[in-house]
Amino acid sequence: MQDDHLKELNHRIKAETEKYNRTPVADFDFLSPIDMHNLAYKTLEPDCPVRFKEKIDDSVLDRIPFLKMTEHLMKKIDAEGALKLTKTGNLPVKIVKELYDLGLIKEDMIEKGIQKLYKEKDSLSITNVKLILELSGLTKKKTGKLSLTKKGEKLLKPENRNALLQEIFKTYGIKFNLGYHDGYEDEGSVQTLFGYTLYQLLLNGDENRSTRYYSTKMLTAHPDTLVYFDNSSIREPVEQFHSCYKVRYMQRFLNWFNLVEYSEERFSGPSFVQTVLMKEVFEIREENLRYIKQEFTA
Repeated sequence: MQDDHLKELNHRIKAETEKYNRTPVADFDFLSPIDMHNLAYKTLEPDCPVRFKEKIDDSVLDRIPFLKMTEHLMKKIDAEGALKLTKTGNLPVKIVKELYDLGLIKEDMIEKGIQKLYKEKDSLSITNVKLILELSGLTKKKTGKLSLTKKGEKLLKPENRNALLQEIFKTYGIKFNLGYHDGYEDEGSVQTLFGYTLYQLLLNGDENRSTRYYSTKMLTAHPDTLVYFDNSSIREPVEQFHSCYKVRYMQRFLNWFNLVEYSEERFSGPSFVQTVLMKEVFEIREENLRYIKQEFTA
């Protein structure tokens, strides 16, 4: 009898937990806790509401600057067998200039002449291309040379461009520390907003909106993120967060994949983003949304 009581109790607890996890939450734009969990911790995996499209045409892939720059460097490495690095382990100056001169990603500091392009570290995008290749296991360093791994050789093949994009994009958003180049204290909480950012852009990106529109969405859903920002700073934690989010996602990530268009108004201040290739590369899988659908009657 006692065992039956415990079983019934466990059944009720399980049912209530399941109901809670699937209940729409206003602060989550009416997604459920389990939807938000899958966006944050299963980003772009089979259970995630946001997924890559099954097949992305080459004409679309050719409009993704970071992918094109990555492919160019991989082809240079492949052609030489192994690329000799500088004594400090950086790309040769000739290769750095060649990559930047492709004109795929232009950086304000370089374009305005504030930063001269002498070495790899002078360009954030080129630095990141090399880092992402290493983090994703597509290249390896040995005896001062950079070469492709077996995985890199396989994904460089023309028929595997979709897989290459998925590899470098997921590595960039999940494995790579988005705060690598900035001075914000936060080390990881902003990173978990990756999936929800993609979801919001797919949902709301057809119109030009300020980056603050999206960062406010993130903060509404994850207000605890503010604890990771320095309260003793001259700027309030909330302002630090808005700026951090803009830099990490809009300026130095999605913009480089041509998934958003980013512009900074000189006098009025607001920045705007607009989806460009988002809906050609990603989609929301309705069947993966786990919130309880409400039935409405007239």
